[in-house]
Amino acid sequence: VSGSFTIPQGGLTGHMRIANESGSSSFRVEEYKRPEFNVTFNPVKGSYRLGSTINITGKAMAYSGNAVDNAKLKYRVVRNTYFPFRDNFRGFYPAPGQTAEIASGELSTDEAGEFNIQFTAIPDKDLEFHKTPAFHYTIYVDVTDISGETQSASSHVMVSEKSLLINLNIPDIVDINGDHSFDLSCTNLNGEPESVDMEVIISQLESPEKIFKQRRWELPDIRILDKKEFAKFFPSYAYSNENDKSSWKRIKTAQEEIIKTNDDIKLYINNLSQWEAGEYVVVLKTKDSFGKEVSFTKYFTVFSGSSEKMPVKKATFFVEKADKAEPGDTLTYYLGSSYKNVKVLYELHSLNGLQKHEWIKLNDEVLRFDIPVHEEDRGGLAISLSYLYDNESYNHMVDVEVPYTNKELDLSFESFRDKLQPGQKEEWKIKIRSYKGDKVAAELLAGMYDASLDELAFHNWHLKIFNKKYYPRFWDFDHAFILGNSWLSGPP
Repeated sequence: VSGSFTIPQGGLTGHMRIANESGSSSFRVEEYKRPEFNVTFNPVKGSYRLGSTINITGKAMAYSGNAVDNAKLKYRVVRNTYFPFRDNFRGFYPAPGQTAEIASGELSTDEAGEFNIQFTAIPDKDLEFHKTPAFHYTIYVDVTDISGETQSASSHVMVSEKSLLINLNIPDIVDINGDHSFDLSCTNLNGEPESVDMEVIISQLESPEKIFKQRRWELPDIRILDKKEFAKFFPSYAYSNENDKSSWKRIKTAQEEIIKTNDDIKLYINNLSQWEAGEYVVVLKTKDSFGKEVSFTKYFTVFSGSSEKMPVKKATFFVEKADKAEPGDTLTYYLGSSYKNVKVLYELHSLNGLQKHEWIKLNDEVLRFDIPVHEEDRGGLAISLSYLYDNESYNHMVDVEVPYTNKELDLSFESFRDKLQPGQKEEWKIKIRSYKGDKVAAELLAGMYDASLDELAFHNWHLKIFNKKYYPRFWDFDHAFILGNSWLSGPP
């Protein structure tokens, strides 16, 4: 279906919608002048200290390619706060400071359309600095050219007592027979990579020899029961911090080295296939350009996919190997529990309905589930594993995407020129192939619009006919064994 229509004049502007029995689409109707230029900022490089002067640069360029020189520029700098260094506090998230405008002024762009804004990184001195707050400075600019057109833009810069952020993309559970390399990054607070020497220490932990259930109440400030009495009445709960991994003894160092970070660095775990199953902790340490120590800590579990033995004492243990597959693939999942005689309900759903519904028994072990994916599973699968034990409910559900790759088309330009003269006629050639690279009969919709309109509202054309199936949670465990409120009342 195709066509066109004229919007009536004299009506209200704003969001409008066109619809038929097959669907609808929304669009905006506005009175506007076509933007002639835009304003961009350059990436913030390097590290800054609180109280230092920060330089923010950018430029104003016309869509025709020439610089917007001698344009008037007004700016203001607004400060907000957040806390990225989570190792420095526990419990409640610290209260953020007050939003404040710390600088403002007027400038002009130079002959190249460029500008340079300088301001002092003033901190909020009322905050708790032992929790290492980071200050988010947002720079707002309004640029007005000689014709009176005004375009706005914003950028931001992060400043803290520590000027580096470390991140290691290692999963909570690592298979000794799986991948042994993990993405590592070290950036300044504005996301730009920094090259440093980093100390890496991975230690094995001594985990408890009993299963601890999740505590339903906070640790008391004043204890009435001693540890022995508490264990008598509440044998499945930790008396203090016995279930806190940060308090567990580090029994041996599994790996220790110094690595040099760069734009694309990975942490390699040496001889992972020979490691013992259990709990581990990795600690990364370095110093920023100002001599401040920055660290990153991550706890993870090592297990063997070829062993049925539980790696640690836990009420539930689940490993999801993949949430996307193609027909012909085999999905692998692991479910375990240190409890004995656990009855697990295993269900497998597809677009054709319930495919499996069976009871499985766990007996202080890890079971492996291998699920073959077939052509009729396109659209998605859902795996649900549920059980109850000792007045606690456990449910693991995975939505598996099985995409319609057999319906995908590959589009490529055989000829394309991105620089044209006004009024020039042009022809672009597009080649369409199937996902296997074969010729295919297809219909093509092509469109073109003025890119400057993205300054007013970003245009995004989305076409996805074959969508992933999202399954509801088949068993509601959120309301099983929940806490209720009660109170004592005395005589009137």
